[in-house]
Amino acid sequence: MGVKAQTVNELPEEQTEEQSAPSVPVFDPPAEQTVTQSKLSFVHAIALAVFGAIFLIMLIAGGELRTFAVTGLFAIPFMILVILAYISESKPLWARVLTLGYWIVLTAGMAFIALMLTIVVIALPSLGDIANLDPAQAQSQAKDIDFSLDQGVRILAAMVGMLVSGVLSALCFLPQIRRKFAQVIDIDPRSFVHATALATLFAMMLISMVPLLAFGGPPAMPLLQMQLKSAEAPDAAEQLRTTFYSFVWALPGTFLAVGYPVRRTVREAQQRLGLVRPTWRQLLLAVLMIGGLLLVMLLMGHGIEFLWKALGWPITDEESIKQLFGFTSGIVGATIAAVVAGFGEELVFRGVLQPRLGILLPALMFTAVHALQYNFDALLQVFFLGIVFGVIRRRTNTTTSAIIHGGYDFVLLLMMDVT
Repeated sequence: MGVKAQTVNELPEEQTEEQSAPSVPVFDPPAEQTVTQSKLSFVHAIALAVFGAIFLIMLIAGGELRTFAVTGLFAIPFMILVILAYISESKPLWARVLTLGYWIVLTAGMAFIALMLTIVVIALPSLGDIANLDPAQAQSQAKDIDFSLDQGVRILAAMVGMLVSGVLSALCFLPQIRRKFAQVIDIDPRSFVHATALATLFAMMLISMVPLLAFGGPPAMPLLQMQLKSAEAPDAAEQLRTTFYSFVWALPGTFLAVGYPVRRTVREAQQRLGLVRPTWRQLLLAVLMIGGLLLVMLLMGHGIEFLWKALGWPITDEESIKQLFGFTSGIVGATIAAVVAGFGEELVFRGVLQPRLGILLPALMFTAVHALQYNFDALLQVFFLGIVFGVIRRRTNTTTSAIIHGGYDFVLLLMMDVT
């Protein structure tokens, strides 16, 4: 299945040939240019201060404004990373050290959250109904919890996996590693922006896979079942609003990631993202591709399910998937989720990442970020879709791939309502 409602985070973008030149100029810039750059930096600082004040006001105000602001907490740390990476490109060594330190903290935070999620789902069989007890009873019973050897090994494996993921990702900051990648993808091995982008991509990709591998299944599903059984079941309308808010936050993040306003104007950033008006031929292609993908993925799904069952491998539980996306029921819900998935994810994976990192790496990351909800059988289908969307993006533009992606998800979501 290709229905995906998660928000994906943004990465830094590339330099042009002119910008990839050494940062020390052969001659001093004219005085007018220096003043202009200072004014521009001052404007940016004022804009950031105003944004921070507005964000704080929304958090304090409460209600829907707070919900919107809290949703932004998932995107803002990556926006900060983008800004730091661009600043580091033309600043002294201290700026790069600061950016690297922030990257380490951010990556460690992602790994810690993923590790806690993994430990919880692995420990659930031992916890039993402790989550439904009052705090006093839960604390009393927690002393008697016994973990099996298998649970302990899985938790230890998750810890090791997170550590290895962080170390492997950090290697992308080494120039010799980037030179190897530059032989197969269109990055500048001298660019610190590209180094940050590559390291962040691998960090997110590897960390996202650890819970699935350690737990032996998509970790979101047991948590979903536990939440549905509790008295505080998720509100569908609130989930839908939060999903839309995540797209609102992701959109400016993608423009920041491709260099706006530091290196590109709005129009240039839009062109770089491939967010352009499609031709009538491309719209026709989109309609045909949606129908074709629905048929191909149906056949592929049956084939993979048959193979997985024959091999005795676990498959994704379709009923759990329906429950996970239950908040998208109806035309309005399906439309919002399809727009968020189609345009939000395509802007990130095919708009920001693909022009520099090629088709394969963004498709792998696209697959990995869905490992919380899908097992390997469905992830194989997601990877295939990522490749298809990548090819479409290369031959047309991101708008066309987003329309196909969103249209495909829209039909699948409506089909869930009738099956």
